Amino acid sequence: MNQVVRLTSTAPAAIAVLQLTGPGAESWIRNHWIPHVASNAPLGLNHIRYGTIKCDSIESAGESIVVCKTGADTFELHCHGGSTASQRLLDQLARDGFEHVTWSKALASSGMDKIAMEATEDVLRATSMRTTAILLDQKRGALRRELESAIANLREQQIDLATKILQELHARSEVGMHLVVPWKVVLAGPPNVGKSSLLNAILGYQRAIVHESAGTTRDLLREQTSVDGWPIQITDSAGVHSTDDEIELQGIESSLTAVEDADCVLLLVAPEQGWTEPHHQILTKLTTQRVIVVATKADVAEFHEYPNNMGYPQISTSLKDSDSIASLLACMSQVLVPYPPTAGSGVPFRIEHEARIRECISSLKQRELHRCIEALEVWLRK
Repeated sequence: MNQVVRLTSTAPAAIAVLQLTGPGAESWIRNHWIPHVASNAPLGLNHIRYGTIKCDSIESAGESIVVCKTGADTFELHCHGGSTASQRLLDQLARDGFEHVTWSKALASSGMDKIAMEATEDVLRATSMRTTAILLDQKRGALRRELESAIANLREQQIDLATKILQELHARSEVGMHLVVPWKVVLAGPPNVGKSSLLNAILGYQRAIVHESAGTTRDLLREQTSVDGWPIQITDSAGVHSTDDEIELQGIESSLTAVEDADCVLLLVAPEQGWTEPHHQILTKLTTQRVIVVATKADVAEFHEYPNNMGYPQISTSLKDSDSIASLLACMSQVLVPYPPTAGSGVPFRIEHEARIRECISSLKQRELHRCIEALEVWLRK
C-alpha cells in the first residue's frame, strides 16, 4: 500500500517533511520531481537531492523541494513549511492513490511503546529546546525505566524505595503537564500600575496599548512566550477598582476570574498609589501560592509599604532598567519551576500519567502491592 505521513508539525515552520512509503513511491517521484542537476542515476540511499515538484494543479514553475531516499520504497520530501506547499503535495498524492496516514497511526504501527509514542507526539508541539529535551528523554525511556525500577522494588518488597520513586515522579508531573501546555501567568493590580507596559517589556514588543489614562485595558490580552525555556501564556488584565461603569465592571470580573485560574500572579504595585484595597481584593481570589509582588516604576520612587508578612517574593522593576526585567523573569522561572528535572529524569507528561501514579501511591499507602504492580505493568504493556 502506498502511504504518506507528515513527519513535522502542522504549525507554520521553515520546512515541512512528508514521508512516502510503498511500491509506488519511487515512480511517483520520477513522474513529478525534476532534479536541479539533470541525471539519470537513481536516488541513492540517504543521498539528498534538490529539485522541483510539478503537481497537476500547479501551472507555475513548480515547488522547490529536497528529496531523500531513507529506505527501501521510503522517501522523504522536504518542502516549504507553510501549510499551502505541503497541502498541495498531500492533495496530489491523494489523487494519485496514496493514503494519508496520521502521525499517531504511523507511530502505532512502528512498534514503539505508548509512552514513547506520546512523547514523540508532544515533541511536535513543544515550543522550546528545554521542554523538547525533557520530552526526548521520555521518548528514550526515562519514565519507563523509573516505572520498571518501581516494579522491581515492589517485587523485592522494597516498598519504601518504590514509594520514593513514585512520589518523585508525582512531584515532577506538574512540570510535565506544562511541557506543551503553557503556564498561565496573569498581570493583576489597580489601574495605572504599569501592567500593559510590563507585558510589552516581557514580550519584547508593543502588544498592549499604554496610556496614562486609567482603564485603557478593559479586556484580557493574552500572548504566549517562554521564560527560561518554560512556555507561558501571559495575560494583561483590566485594573481592579471601584466603578459603576457596566463595561468596566465586566472587565474587572474577567480580571478576577483570570486570577482564580492562574498558575502564577504578578501583583503590581505602583509607588504613587502604594498598597490599596484592590490588592486585598485580588488576594482573596487567589487559588495559587505562586505570587510575585512587582513594585513598578522604581525609577520614579521606591516603594516600601508592601505587607511583607504574606511571604511572597518582591521584585522592583523599571522599564528603563533591563536588568530589573531580567531579574523578574528569573524570579518567575524560579517560582514556576523551583526544581527543574535533571537530564535523563523520568517526567510524567500527560494527565493520565499523573492519575496513574497518584493511584499507585494510594495503593501503596494501603499496602496493596499487587494492585500497584498490576496497574504499572498494564500501563507499560500498552
